[in-house]
Amino acid sequence: MCEPQQSWTTALFRTPEYPNLPTLQRLAEATGKKNFFNLADFGMNGRYCLDQSWHHSWETLAALLATVKASHR
Repeated sequence: MCEPQQSWTTALFRTPEYPNLPTLQRLAEATGKKNFFNLADFGMNGRYCLDQSWHHSWETLAALLATVKASHR
Protein backbone atom coordinates (compact mmCIF):
# COMPACT_ATOMS: atom_id res chain seq x y z
CA MET A 1 0.00 0.00 0.00
CA CYS A 2 1.20 3.48 -0.78
CA GLU A 3 1.43 5.92 2.13
CA PRO A 4 0.32 9.50 1.51
CA GLN A 5 3.12 12.04 1.38
CA GLN A 6 3.43 14.49 4.24
CA SER A 7 5.03 17.86 4.20
CA TRP A 8 6.87 19.16 7.24
CA THR A 9 3.85 21.31 8.13
CA THR A 10 1.41 18.40 8.23
CA ALA A 11 3.95 16.34 10.17
CA LEU A 12 3.88 18.98 12.91
CA PHE A 13 0.14 18.56 13.36
CA ARG A 14 -0.66 14.93 12.54
CA THR A 15 0.12 11.47 13.83
CA PRO A 16 -1.72 8.27 12.82
CA GLU A 17 -3.21 7.66 16.28
CA TYR A 18 -4.28 11.20 17.10
CA PRO A 19 -4.08 13.51 14.11
CA ASN A 20 -3.50 16.67 16.15
CA LEU A 21 -1.42 15.20 18.97
CA PRO A 22 1.72 17.41 18.82
CA THR A 23 -0.35 20.60 18.69
CA LEU A 24 -2.70 19.44 21.43
CA GLN A 25 0.19 18.38 23.64
CA ARG A 26 1.77 21.83 23.38
CA LEU A 27 -1.59 23.51 24.07
CA ALA A 28 -2.25 21.26 27.08
CA GLU A 29 1.17 22.02 28.54
CA ALA A 30 0.77 25.77 27.91
CA THR A 31 -2.64 25.87 29.62
CA GLY A 32 -1.70 23.69 32.59
CA LYS A 33 -3.76 20.68 31.41
CA LYS A 34 -0.88 18.25 31.02
CA ASN A 35 -2.37 15.83 33.59
CA PHE A 36 -5.66 15.67 31.67
CA PHE A 37 -3.76 15.17 28.40
CA ASN A 38 -1.95 12.19 29.94
CA LEU A 39 -5.10 10.72 31.50
CA ALA A 40 -5.70 7.15 30.36
CA ASP A 41 -7.61 5.46 33.16
CA PHE A 42 -11.13 4.74 34.41
CA GLY A 43 -12.47 4.55 30.84
CA MET A 44 -11.23 8.07 30.06
CA ASN A 45 -8.63 9.07 27.54
CA GLY A 46 -7.58 12.70 27.73
CA ARG A 47 -5.85 12.68 24.35
CA TYR A 48 -8.98 11.37 22.66
CA CYS A 49 -11.21 13.94 24.40
CA LEU A 50 -8.89 16.82 23.50
CA ASP A 51 -8.64 15.58 19.90
CA GLN A 52 -12.43 15.50 19.61
CA SER A 53 -12.84 18.96 21.12
CA TRP A 54 -10.19 20.25 18.69
CA HIS A 55 -12.21 18.95 15.74
CA HIS A 56 -15.49 20.30 17.10
CA SER A 57 -13.90 23.73 17.60
CA TRP A 58 -12.82 23.88 13.97
CA GLU A 59 -16.24 22.65 12.81
CA THR A 60 -17.92 25.37 14.86
CA LEU A 61 -15.61 28.02 13.41
CA ALA A 62 -16.29 26.77 9.87
CA ALA A 63 -20.06 26.83 10.47
CA LEU A 64 -19.82 30.34 11.87
CA LEU A 65 -17.83 31.56 8.89
CA ALA A 66 -20.23 29.89 6.45
CA THR A 67 -23.16 31.53 8.19
CA VAL A 68 -21.58 34.98 8.27
CA LYS A 69 -20.49 34.78 4.63
CA ALA A 70 -23.81 33.39 3.40
CA SER A 71 -25.75 35.81 1.27
CA HIS A 72 -29.37 36.65 1.96
CA ARG A 73 -31.89 34.92 -0.29
